[in-house]
Amino acid sequence: MIATVFVVIAGMMLVTGIIMELYSVLKAPLGYQDQTGFHVAAKAGDEEDGSPWTNPS
Repeated sequence: MIATVFVVIAGMMLVTGIIMELYSVLKAPLGYQDQTGFHVAAKAGDEEDGSPWTNPS
């Protein structure tokens, strides 16, 4: 009897933890944060040197 209660409580805690984890992932902002707030795009200047989108000349 006590073992069944323990298993039920542990299962409820596991499900609650998974739901909270999924909720926090969905609410997390995309991008980066600076003094003005969150931005969806990458920071200016984060491009790698020699990327195919730049002109080397």
